[in-house]
Amino acid sequence: MFEHRGLESKLWFFSSLNIPSSAFISIVFLIISLLPACSGGKEPPKQEAVPVAVATVVQRDVPVEIKNIGAVEAYATVGIKSRIGGQLVKVNFQEGQDVEAKQLLFVIDPRPYETAAQQAQANLAKDKALYNKAAADARRYAELIRKQFVSQQEYDQAKATADSLATTVKADEVAAQNAKLNLSYCYINAPISGRTGNLLADMGNMIKADADNPMVVITQVQPIYVSFAVPEQYLPELRKYLAQGQVKVSAGLQPGQPLPDGPGPVRGLRGG
Repeated sequence: MFEHRGLESKLWFFSSLNIPSSAFISIVFLIISLLPACSGGKEPPKQEAVPVAVATVVQRDVPVEIKNIGAVEAYATVGIKSRIGGQLVKVNFQEGQDVEAKQLLFVIDPRPYETAAQQAQANLAKDKALYNKAAADARRYAELIRKQFVSQQEYDQAKATADSLATTVKADEVAAQNAKLNLSYCYINAPISGRTGNLLADMGNMIKADADNPMVVITQVQPIYVSFAVPEQYLPELRKYLAQGQVKVSAGLQPGQPLPDGPGPVRGLRGG
C-alpha cells in the first residue's frame, strides 16, 4: 500500500510540471517495472509432470461380476442320539473338535448287551441241538412208517416236533443277530466328518434310547454352502448362463481376498 501511494504522489508531481506525455509514459513504465524488483522477484514453483500409464487396446470378453454379502450355511448337520439305553462310560472327543467319519465318539456300557448276546447265542445252540435230534427222529420215523413199524400218529408227531424246532431255531438266529446289533450300538461313531458342537451328555450319565435332545451335534463344514441375494435385474442373464454351466462363485472373508479353495458351482436359485 505504501508503494502505491508513493506512485500516486509521483504521478501528480509529474503532471503538475507539464512534462510531455511520451516522457510521462516512459517514466511511469520505468517506475512500474521497478515495482516487482522491489517486492523480491520470486518465481512461481514449477509443477511436476504427472506420470501417465500407456497400454495397448485389445478386445476380449470380461466377466460380469455381482458382489454381495452372503451367509454361510452348513452342508449337513447331524444330531447324535443313542439307539439304546445305558450308562455313558466314555467320551472320545472334546467340544469343538473336528472329527472324521466313523470315528468313535461315545461308548455306552456294553456289559449288559454282551450278556444278552451270549444268552441269545446259547439259546440258539441249544435249540439247534434239539432240532437236529428231532429232524433225525423224523427221518427215522419216515423209514419206519414205510415198513409199517410205527403208526401214522407217531410219525406225524415226530415230524411236527422237527418242524417246530426248525422255526424255533430261525427265531433264535434273529434274536442272536438283534442282540449282536444292540451290542454294536454301544459304540457310537460319527456318521459324517465335521465339527462337534456343545457336549450335552457327560461321562457317567444315564442315556435314554432315542432321547429328545441329541448328545452332540456335528456340523459338516467341508464342503460348505454360501447363500446370497442377487438383484432382480440380473436374474434373466443368471438363469441363461446357469443353464450353460458358466456361473462360478468365489467367496472370501474380506473383499478382494477369495478363499484358497477357488470358485465353486451354483447349486440353484430359490425365490425370496
